[in-house]
Amino acid sequence: MSVIRLRLEAQAHELVKTLWQLYRLKRNVRKSKSEMKVLQERKLRQMLRHAYKHSAYCRRGFQALGIGRKIWIQCLCPVST
Repeated sequence: MSVIRLRLEAQAHELVKTLWQLYRLKRNVRKSKSEMKVLQERKLRQMLRHAYKHSAYCRRGFQALGIGRKIWIQCLCPVST
């Protein structure tokens, strides 16, 4: 593959990614306060869950705060209904 083609594919990928983010942002503008709170809490849980699973630094930080795995699972991974 040529370098130009690779650059064009990368730019196309970034464009699609940006358009998808814009679509999601516009969709969220219409949400009520309570819907936004639920969305924000879900996104926060996802982010913290990812950090705990993939970062030893974050795991040590949670543990230093006294947040062990059992508490972490109860707080960040609520049972979905």
